[in-house]
Amino acid sequence: MDSGTTIVSKKYATAFLNILGLRLVPIDFEHADAAMRYLFNNQHALGLLKIPGIDTASKQKVLYKFAEKFKLSEPFKQLIDLLLEHKRAFLLPNVLEMVGFINQQRRGIDHFEISSSHPLEKSHIVALEQFLIKKTGQAVHSTYTLDKTLIAGIRLQSSTLLWEYSVRKQLKMLQPH
Repeated sequence: MDSGTTIVSKKYATAFLNILGLRLVPIDFEHADAAMRYLFNNQHALGLLKIPGIDTASKQKVLYKFAEKFKLSEPFKQLIDLLLEHKRAFLLPNVLEMVGFINQQRRGIDHFEISSSHPLEKSHIVALEQFLIKKTGQAVHSTYTLDKTLIAGIRLQSSTLLWEYSVRKQLKMLQPH
């Protein structure tokens, strides 16, 4: 996501949560996350939203059906309406991503991507989460991925923090600037 898209998406998400956030329950955020992931994985689905020849009512009808499929609550339909009105419906996945991110920030939860060069046992992932809790002072939610490009090592990354100890990092440090 480029910085302009990030800034605009964050403004919509912040306004959405400030105005309608109290009407949302935890399952609403789970449904929004599932919808966001679907849209990011199916970018072609948003291509039609950028076509100026398709009227707003048709776009709204499709997005409402999408919202029903993912069980998005009424406040999310109001968000869809606002994005359509501002001709920015194509930002929906970015705004949904920011809604989840800001909600977790407000609740004192930090999301980390834990990556390792080799498979980790569940007990090792739990130990890394405990390390992150101790270092950040916040609750931690994590996802785990295997990243062979690390060569050997581990990487812990949130939206604001990065900790990496890997052969890849060591090799990059050896390169002249």
